[in-house]
Amino acid sequence: MLGGMRAFRINPLLSCRRRVSCRLVGLFLLAALGVANAGTLEEPPQAPSRQAIQDGLGEVQDLAAALYAARAEPLQTQLQVLFSLRPDRRFGLQGITLSVDGERMAEHTYSAAEIAALADGAAQPLLSLHLPPGEHRLTAHWQGEAPRSEQLQRGLAWSVRSGQGRQVVLLQLARAEGEDLPRLTARPVTRLLAIQYRAARFEQALGRPLAASARLLAERGFETGASTEDVDALLAELYLQQGLTLRAAAQLQRLARADDRSWLSLARQQAWTGDAAGALQALARIGDGLPEAMARERVLLEGRLLLAVGRLPAARQRLQRLVEDGGRADEAAYGRFNLAVALRREGDAEAAREALDELGRARGGGAERQALRDKANLTLAYDRLQAGELEPAARYFKRARLEGPLSSTALLGLGRVYAAEEAYKKALVPWLRLSKRDPSDPAVQDALLAVPYALGKLNAYKQALAYYKQAVASFRLEAERLAKIRQTVDDGSLVQTLQRAFVEEAGGLSQARLRRLPAATGATHLWQLYSTNLFQQDLRNSAQITGSLEKIHRWTSEISSDSRLATVRRRALLAQAADLENRLKPLSHQLEQHMQGLARQELSRRDERIKAYAEEARFSIAQIYDYAAKRWGER
Repeated sequence: MLGGMRAFRINPLLSCRRRVSCRLVGLFLLAALGVANAGTLEEPPQAPSRQAIQDGLGEVQDLAAALYAARAEPLQTQLQVLFSLRPDRRFGLQGITLSVDGERMAEHTYSAAEIAALADGAAQPLLSLHLPPGEHRLTAHWQGEAPRSEQLQRGLAWSVRSGQGRQVVLLQLARAEGEDLPRLTARPVTRLLAIQYRAARFEQALGRPLAASARLLAERGFETGASTEDVDALLAELYLQQGLTLRAAAQLQRLARADDRSWLSLARQQAWTGDAAGALQALARIGDGLPEAMARERVLLEGRLLLAVGRLPAARQRLQRLVEDGGRADEAAYGRFNLAVALRREGDAEAAREALDELGRARGGGAERQALRDKANLTLAYDRLQAGELEPAARYFKRARLEGPLSSTALLGLGRVYAAEEAYKKALVPWLRLSKRDPSDPAVQDALLAVPYALGKLNAYKQALAYYKQAVASFRLEAERLAKIRQTVDDGSLVQTLQRAFVEEAGGLSQARLRRLPAATGATHLWQLYSTNLFQQDLRNSAQITGSLEKIHRWTSEISSDSRLATVRRRALLAQAADLENRLKPLSHQLEQHMQGLARQELSRRDERIKAYAEEARFSIAQIYDYAAKRWGER
């Protein structure tokens, strides 16, 4: 089997009482093997089912839509004002002010993101209110700047009549042909669903998918006879943006012709959540409409998914095609790596090694491709080391970068090659370098024991004793750090901190971002757990549910204080909000308990490892003293 090898004994003088594991590269993945016979760790509480979470978050969409519809009624007295822009390089929009019957009702200053959304055809919802029946005067003023820094301020007045039907007005700022300056115009909107579609696109562009989907759901109910194909397609996009893959899949299946890119986006998310079968079904719906880059991504994703479900011949065929077609180097590299996995699982170890060797010898590329090359080389290195082929193992270890994300594993393995050759002075070079790194890394912990092991083999017992004592001190500090992290897990602050960071990062926690978090969050110790797809999925669900509960609390307050709502409607909305809150709270608690359990499990695993290593070091110290007493004490 490629990867993996028997752990070496640490004690420099006598046989160890236990095996101490090394952090090795297994079959195409890194795995901390843990301490042998460490015992059974407590299993974390179960997470809520994906169905329960998606149902709950989906009902938040329904409540938001119901609240939007309630605020719009009665439609006979509602006035909505939207704003659109035809961009022109000769002027720049800065802000707009709206007044009704002389009273200022809305004022807005524009950001670059909003200008970009308007330039892309979206329409901004500026105002929504109810007016008493009768004639009313709407006035609008916009401010901007011409290329010569000439300040511009223009406006218009528009009459609207309330009480005879819904009034939706579109303001547009554009420069007419033959004119030097832009002009603000107003017109009543008759195709209401089409303009609400543009308003939802504005909300989407500004990162407000819930508001956008609520608008579309409610407006689609108001305009039951209108064509909804574009609206339904945008709803599918919005559901995907919020991670509601079940709703998105159902929405796409209702479309007569769903965009191929939407199916690919759905497949990406389903693969991320571990739903390989659903992702493969989504990929099967894709036709020939994907751009070239997306088409290659589809082949790579399909190959990985087929590999995950054990359909090896089909996986190999697709990945082989991707590699042979070339295209973007990143996709070809990932395709080659996964092809090696498929070949190895089919039993063709030699072909797998050849694929990895070709990947490991490649040059250039960004950080991801370099890390993939390191992974390929380290897999080959441990494979050759296990087979006792020390010279090629050393060559593969040396191919890996000494400052990359896998460099600690490379340094540890290179030292093992030299130790296997009994070249302990050479083994000390990578091990000493590794031992000076972050002691939260299991590979560094191995090095803290490997260094005195090598010194003992060189009969440098005094130095070995000093390094064993340093290791004991380091392990003691590490145990204290783990205890502090455990406190933040138990008091709930760890999950809250991770949630905030997840939201700030707009839906993802990279390793770099994790390492900038406070030490008490365990970012340096638990980043491998935190960065897994499953944990990040739990984090996203938890953050969404927490945000939804905050919205429900705010909506409940607004519903209770809105005197315009009919009593029956208010009671119905309050009951819907209360029922949803009662359903989401247990889900939130269950998710937090699950994530805390995962963190505790990993901390316990690390704590057992540290205790075993510290005990091993103390035992070695005692052996050195015993050896010295017997050898020199008799003289």
